[in-house]
Amino acid sequence: MENKLRELLNQNKPTMGTHMSSPLPHLWELVGSTGQFDYIEHTAQYGPWTLYDLDNMCRAAELTNTSTMIKIDRNPKDFFAQRAIAAGFNGILFADIMTAEEAKDCVKAVRLPPVGTNGWISTRGIRRGDWVEVTDNIVIAIMLEKKTLMDELEDVLAIDGIDMLQFGPMDYSLSLRTPGQPFNRADLREKINADMDKAHQMAIDAGVRPRVERSRPDQWQYFLDRGIRDFCIGSDTGMIRSWCMEYGKKLKEALGR
Repeated sequence: MENKLRELLNQNKPTMGTHMSSPLPHLWELVGSTGQFDYIEHTAQYGPWTLYDLDNMCRAAELTNTSTMIKIDRNPKDFFAQRAIAAGFNGILFADIMTAEEAKDCVKAVRLPPVGTNGWISTRGIRRGDWVEVTDNIVIAIMLEKKTLMDELEDVLAIDGIDMLQFGPMDYSLSLRTPGQPFNRADLREKINADMDKAHQMAIDAGVRPRVERSRPDQWQYFLDRGIRDFCIGSDTGMIRSWCMEYGKKLKEALGR
């Protein structure tokens, strides 16, 4: 199972991904067959799936030589990271991390002893001799979506093993709110954007790849001008909803409804 995503990072080349919350393997194969993306990210926080689905998602992606990443929640991250790697996922995106110490634990969840806590699982017949190479090549990404993590970002970026940093503006804004007071995200937009730009530049300076999630073409140049070359765009649920809204409305208008 080639880790195309790792190879691109090692060669300092740009990367392109897209999101899938659906575990249906034929949809993964369909997206991979377009040949437009280096990897598909399973946004595991946002939809139902089973452990069996992890294997099938990876099998479908491998048919089209498409790498895979999975976004997992804060807990139980150790088990899901290990199980996802055994299923064939090439990268892990850890969400809702609060501190630099927790970011260290994310790296440990992927790596083998003595530097980590992962172990061998023969879920898809990966041989013991290959398991070290597989785990060493897993791309580790961290979501920056909490003020507490932003406060310790310098320490986070110094952790050996973190490959990518993803700024999450929505959850980051929620971490800036004052409990018990009305919340208006628009009031925080200037600070959120400033902290995002600061985080991206800090990551670049530290040799960590900042990754951006922006789906509209008119948004990309802003980040390209700032040295960002890693993007993950679109989602299955978002695209289905947009299509239904646009074309359903047009047909209603044509029918006079």
